[in-house]
Amino acid sequence: MSRGKSTLATWAAAIWETLVSMGLDPQDVFAPEELSLADITDAEARISVDKMANIWRRCVKASGQEAFGLEVPEFRSLLTFHGVGIALEASESLRDALDRLVKLSHLVSDVADISYEETKLGLCIMRWEIEPTARSRVAHEAMDAFLYSWTQNLPDNCLVEVLMVRPEPEKPEIWENKFRTRVVFSAKQDQVIFQASVLDIKTEASNPAVAVAGEQVALDYLKRMSSCLLKVKVEAQIRSKLESGEPKQIEIAEVLHISPRQLQRKLADEGTSFVEILKKVRHQLAKQYLREVERTITDISLSLGFRDQSNFSSAFKRWEGCSPSKFRVQERLK
Repeated sequence: MSRGKSTLATWAAAIWETLVSMGLDPQDVFAPEELSLADITDAEARISVDKMANIWRRCVKASGQEAFGLEVPEFRSLLTFHGVGIALEASESLRDALDRLVKLSHLVSDVADISYEETKLGLCIMRWEIEPTARSRVAHEAMDAFLYSWTQNLPDNCLVEVLMVRPEPEKPEIWENKFRTRVVFSAKQDQVIFQASVLDIKTEASNPAVAVAGEQVALDYLKRMSSCLLKVKVEAQIRSKLESGEPKQIEIAEVLHISPRQLQRKLADEGTSFVEILKKVRHQLAKQYLREVERTITDISLSLGFRDQSNFSSAFKRWEGCSPSKFRVQERLK
């Protein structure tokens, strides 16, 4: 794994396919970076942000298209983003997908932190938070591709505005035609703004079991990345230990080779805590397990590390406002 800021190599595979579709030889673009097709189709390989920036710039020059980045998403697949793509596609709602993207985005590229917020005006603002010095190293075409890829998940007519750090191109209308909304260039931060009313609409491809499986694959990968957030590593450890009983903070700290106090402080710096992560993991898995009709509530309780069914039921009522059995009935009626 790369120690510096990096991007999942399979994203470059979509670039390769784009060049081929244009009748161009991808080797002319990738060879100077000593990369072959085999290198970029390795599901676990990563490429430095600087190398990717060089590749994007050569693509623009070779194709003669300043909007080259907007063409690449057409050639991506669910597997382009490793387990993240599968998890997002199968999420129950856009909010569910967003929460996963916020948590797992470092798998795709660890140069940015993604966040979102709902405003009092009924809007949802997604932000790509990148330090200015790091943003200057990221090719504008990379952000074109990533932002445009995300907007393809949005329902029609809900996108309000796109803000981009990139300077205004020669033909800004290409971007506005692609995004089908107003695009602001030379912004202070890359953002996508859309109507918050679509956040909780159930997606057509909703498959919670597949979403959880894809998320687990992504978490396992992130756990192996030295640069990923500590909270991601903690969540991966919690998930792996739940069936043996409730994981303890001191146990997880020992596995991660830091003291419990350091673990507590670093998680606080990332805006969370061990208890909060444990609760979120249990809540998410509880809903998934309750949809599996063959599993008893007692079995689910033990799988989530609870001492008994009573403790699980009490916790679930705090999360969902109803008992596990009532939730199961409600899900069957949907």
